[in-house]
Amino acid sequence: MIGGVEFSPLSCNIYAFIQSRKTDSSASFLYLIYDISDGATDKHLSLSINNFLVDGSGINDSGIVINSLNYPVKSAYFNSLTLNGKNFSNVQLIEKDTTGFKTPGLYKIWLAKNTGAIGYEEYPSLTRWVKQ
Repeated sequence: MIGGVEFSPLSCNIYAFIQSRKTDSSASFLYLIYDISDGATDKHLSLSINNFLVDGSGINDSGIVINSLNYPVKSAYFNSLTLNGKNFSNVQLIEKDTTGFKTPGLYKIWLAKNTGAIGYEEYPSLTRWVKQ
């Protein structure tokens, strides 16, 4: 027991919610939610950036282990990647399958190990934000 809270070695839950205003003139906001549950029998990770939802079964050395059954996405891992002239290492690209799913909003996100979200791209404008 720590500080009146009992911890079990069999499970762990982490939930983080981040909200920030875009720096451009639009009034839209960026919402980022990480929800990690590690139970005795299963692991689950949810990542939500605005309307972009990713389901996974955990995180390993090459990023989130994607479960694309609920939300059809594809993933690629890069040891190094340059976005808008800036170099990043250990990057995972997660992209919605836009073949039959063409809703406006985020459709690509880039995550970097030990950094978090480093960029995203919106559909249909193809507007891209990259961390500076």
